[in-house]
Amino acid sequence: MRQATTILTCTEAVPALQASSPDRRHFWRAFASMAAAIESKAATSEDAQFVGRRAEEILSWHGLENIDEHV
Repeated sequence: MRQATTILTCTEAVPALQASSPDRRHFWRAFASMAAAIESKAATSEDAQFVGRRAEEILSWHGLENIDEHV
């Protein structure tokens, strides 16, 4: 699944996004855009749900909260 590779890239991008974001809103917009771009490539609704769950996991790994509360 192509999304899995892209999700790994998203995982690696979180620390860089946090470091380069002038404020938290910028980080949340950038992360949401990345997640939406990956989700838009999902072949099925199940794939899209998988991407959404993984995005939440990625945020959790980095001690961040639910993306829906910030965008």
